Amino acid sequence: MIVDTLDGKNSIEELIEDNVWKEAFIWLEQVSPEIKEGTYEINDQVKAIIKISQTEPREKGFYEVHKNVIDIHYCLNEELIDWVPASLLVPSNEYDSQNDYQLFKLSPKASTIHLIKNSFAIFFPGEAHLPKIAIGETRPLKKVVVKINK
Repeated sequence: MIVDTLDGKNSIEELIEDNVWKEAFIWLEQVSPEIKEGTYEINDQVKAIIKISQTEPREKGFYEVHKNVIDIHYCLNEELIDWVPASLLVPSNEYDSQNDYQLFKLSPKASTIHLIKNSFAIFFPGEAHLPKIAIGETRPLKKVVVKINK
C-alpha cells in the first residue's frame, strides 16, 4: 500500500517510469471535481471509475481484495479507508474471478488512512481495503478508482 498526494508523488517516482502508471497519473492530474460519474478507459490496461456515493459507518462495510487488479483510490473530497493484511481476515464470500474480488468481514486489527482532497492510496493485489468510511457523520463522497490490470 502507498499513500501520497498528487502534489508530492515522491512515493511512486519509480512506478511512474512505467508507461502504464505514467498514463494513469497523467489522467488523474487532469481530473476536474466536476467530472461526471462513470467509467473512463485510459488505455487497454487502465480504466478509471468515477463514483458518487455516501460515506458509511465502518460497521456497514466489508473489506475487498483483488488478485489481478491494482486499485488507486483518489479522493475528490474526504474519506477514511481501512487496510489490513488479508491473511488476518475471514471471507464473506467466494472469490469472484469474473469481477476479480472477494469480500471479507470486519477486523479490529486494521490501520486507518485518512484520505483528504487530492490524496490517493494504492492497494496492490492481496491487500484488503475497506473504503468509504465516514468521518463522523455520513457525507457525500466523490472519488476516482483507477484500476490497473497487472
